[in-house]
Amino acid sequence: TGVRGLGILKNGATTGVNAEFWSDVLGSSVNATNSVTGTVHLNAGDYIQPETFQNSGGALALATQARYNTISITRVGN
Repeated sequence: TGVRGLGILKNGATTGVNAEFWSDVLGSSVNATNSVTGTVHLNAGDYIQPETFQNSGGALALATQARYNTISITRVGN
């Protein structure tokens, strides 16, 4: 049960680029996937961090296969 989600932080702060889902709707035996897409404007010296969160009350792990845990970043502009 609970919420699981992903987000992108800019300089350690939330950006509004996030996604979440309620895992109790899916049931505990379902392997769920989630993705987040958005544009974050950066200046020289800014940094981004991927963030994952969950509040089920128990320890949860990501899938161990690398193909399920990926990140893609595209630079637009100079």
